[in-house]
Amino acid sequence: VYSTVNNTLLRQMAEFEKQNFARIGLKLKIEMSSWPQFTQKVKSKKAQIYSMAWYADFPDGENFLQLLYGPNQSPGSNGSNYNNSKFNLLYQKASILPPSPQRTHLYHQMTSIANEELPIIPQVHRLSYRMIYPWVYNFKYHRIIKNYRKYLRLDFKKRAELKNTFKEE
Repeated sequence: VYSTVNNTLLRQMAEFEKQNFARIGLKLKIEMSSWPQFTQKVKSKKAQIYSMAWYADFPDGENFLQLLYGPNQSPGSNGSNYNNSKFNLLYQKASILPPSPQRTHLYHQMTSIANEELPIIPQVHRLSYRMIYPWVYNFKYHRIIKNYRKYLRLDFKKRAELKNTFKEE
């Protein structure tokens, strides 16, 4: 059973997964629900297969590795309910280290374990685009840093000049 949320894009993604499963001889039943119902299924360990997006909250590998840490199982952030004692031990060791080659090495070991056992399957990486007016300066969008707007600088003189250039007749 593939659980997903009632919306067009996610329904299409679920149908695509259903086709992929059929190609290897497995029947996939799709169950659509509202966002609150869906998240409740995941948190109560009632979602067999599902897809959910994750964006980094801070720029460190731990932000993603915590999604596989056993003690974080549902209703926590480990919705896959993955629990590997070796992974958990490495995570605990890494969690007390400052940014360092030693911590990075532990992250690589955890990633190797996850890649071998594949408790989650990354499916898509969504792209987004921004169009910025030529009178807006210092725009550097970042998916993690959400307060980028405070750095924006607006040139209202240039805006007025450009506005006059594109006046409708």
